Amino acid sequence: MSNHSRSKIAQCLILKVSHIINFQFQLEIPAIGGTNLRVELNNHLKRIILICLILTAIKFTYGIDLKDALQGKWLCTEIVDINSQPTYGKFGASDEYLKFSFNKNKLSITESAFDPSILEFTIKYGLNYIDLIPGTVYKIPEQVYYVKNLSDDKLILSTLNPNGDSIFYHLISETVLTKEFNPGTNIIDLGLVVIKHLKLYPGNGINRVSQYIIPNTREFLNPSPMFNDREHASFGHFYSFNFKFPDSFPTDSLTNEIIVDFDIKTKDIENIEIVQGVNSEFDKEVKRTLELTKKKWVPLRINDVETECRVRFHFVFYLGIMNVPMKGN
Repeated sequence: MSNHSRSKIAQCLILKVSHIINFQFQLEIPAIGGTNLRVELNNHLKRIILICLILTAIKFTYGIDLKDALQGKWLCTEIVDINSQPTYGKFGASDEYLKFSFNKNKLSITESAFDPSILEFTIKYGLNYIDLIPGTVYKIPEQVYYVKNLSDDKLILSTLNPNGDSIFYHLISETVLTKEFNPGTNIIDLGLVVIKHLKLYPGNGINRVSQYIIPNTREFLNPSPMFNDREHASFGHFYSFNFKFPDSFPTDSLTNEIIVDFDIKTKDIENIEIVQGVNSEFDKEVKRTLELTKKKWVPLRINDVETECRVRFHFVFYLGIMNVPMKGN
């Protein structure tokens, strides 16, 4: 039963019983001597019954069904303040990719379509809220999210930011987007990956980092294959760790955007194509590093069936220097 249907039933239940208790009830209580004591149900008792009924209806509508209704993956389309203006949340800006995945009592949050979760919580479901860290005495910002609107395809969560202001997460069910997606004709755009290598000075070490820039516009919200590697927490981390800048690449330099397409089949990748490159030497290394991800992809699943697809990554590479403070300085 959908949450909308439960709401209708609860409303009808409240109206029906409210109408009934507006009549003058009489309770017959057996008394000594075989006579009956007739007791009128007063207005105060009527109010108590109605309040209990409303609380029961709320629990029926939200509490019982909230956990079931939230199960699955929800994609954030915007984060706004009380004036409907874009704002920041704990996990990013209003225009950045963000996915909430509910699985029983677990909530996973990720900032890309293709990586495992960056955070996982064992949550508590209330009548109309979820608590990310139940049992704590002091609440931290964005610990409790209230369900302001919930249907089969849309969800609005409200919470408080560090300033104590209300912010609202607007989300859409990934199931809805999956129905609109055709992997046979659409390339899945996975966004921009920034790879940074910072040479440590003095010394010979290199600090390898990565960053995603993925908007939450419609073309970036399609379902995706998943990267899975035991040694590296994310695709970006794996790629940055294994990529080697050509010796000819100048320090303190940033490449132009590189675009790469490739097919993902059963845990394998094929047909790597440099759609937009830099030069043959650099493009060769981009392709070599991608080939190392073979056997590390979980194929796209549509209606629980493994589906071949073609994906696209955008890359930007930066090689710089990081000064390391010496002891005593």
